[in-house]
Amino acid sequence: MLKSLIGLVKKTEGIIEINNKQIGSTTTFDLFADIGYVFQNPDTQLFCHTVEEKIQFGLKNRQIQPDELQERTERILEIIGLSHVRLAHPFSLSRGQRQKLAVATMLITNPSIILLDEPTTGQDEGSLLSLLTLLRKLVEENKTTIVMITHDMEVVAKYAT
Repeated sequence: MLKSLIGLVKKTEGIIEINNKQIGSTTTFDLFADIGYVFQNPDTQLFCHTVEEKIQFGLKNRQIQPDELQERTERILEIIGLSHVRLAHPFSLSRGQRQKLAVATMLITNPSIILLDEPTTGQDEGSLLSLLTLLRKLVEENKTTIVMITHDMEVVAKYAT
């Protein structure tokens, strides 16, 4: 379902619209200006040489000023708890840290819609609570729409609305 929403899987019939943009008739660049997507396997999203470089990748094509880029990067690293590994290679991180990095790369673009495929995988209890608290804050303060796939029924019972 999530892959259909972002155009990675072609629909067989019907129309999919997000923020009044029809999927398939909109460029991927325009679509991802509104949508943040985190794959089930974070490794599919990791291709840069450092954590910091990966977090910044999504904004570099958007002509963000260097000062703002650095400010956003610092904020996201702090929020997601990866400041201490900013210069590490993404594949040197634990599975849970790579999952956090995938979430961070999506959050830095400030999407109005967030699609998460099993974001709780590999998270310890503290990291999971931190992530879910952050997502709830985005919904409450920014009116962000979040669609999350999870097999964790405790998470669904506590956080789904």
